[in-house]
Amino acid sequence: MRVAVAMKRKRGDAVESRNAAIIRRAKPSDLPALVELVGLSDARTYTVGAVERAVAGLDPGAYLAWLAFSGDRAVGCCMLEIRTLRWGQRQLRAGHWTNLYLRPDCRGMKICPQLTFAMFEDALAEGIDVVYGATRRRGMPALFVSLGMRTMGDLPVYAKPLRPVRLLVKRGGFGRASRALSAVPDAVYEAGSRCW
Repeated sequence: MRVAVAMKRKRGDAVESRNAAIIRRAKPSDLPALVELVGLSDARTYTVGAVERAVAGLDPGAYLAWLAFSGDRAVGCCMLEIRTLRWGQRQLRAGHWTNLYLRPDCRGMKICPQLTFAMFEDALAEGIDVVYGATRRRGMPALFVSLGMRTMGDLPVYAKPLRPVRLLVKRGGFGRASRALSAVPDAVYEAGSRCW
């Protein structure tokens, strides 16, 4: 897992775009738009209540989000979870960059940099000392660096699949019947892994 940190940026830095989108801070009334965008990003269906809990009701002391609009349609979002980090004897007010998503038909319009720089600008105004992100996705560390972030290190990530056959079946799109059949080899795996 790569970890990148963005330091404060100077006010007034702008991103030029031929296809400028309207970027603004999300409000609780924007939750349905966030639900749709997060669902598209994750290829899942979420309820408004689930997303509202995940983003702490957009309480500015806990979670910030920004939306990009093309006309009246929300086309992208960027989110920041407010955290406290300890650095030596200091405590820093930090923002954990948790999400950046843009509808596929809007990619290449330079909306992602607009969303990101709006996040940096508002984070600075909110008294956030540092914005950091951690990613598993290929290409994301290069994106972070291109936005002025610095790589701070690599974190080892350890995982143990609890139901490996079901995981493979689910990822392969083999259907519900295959998922049900995966219970037998997964039970054998679980019994065997207790012996290790």
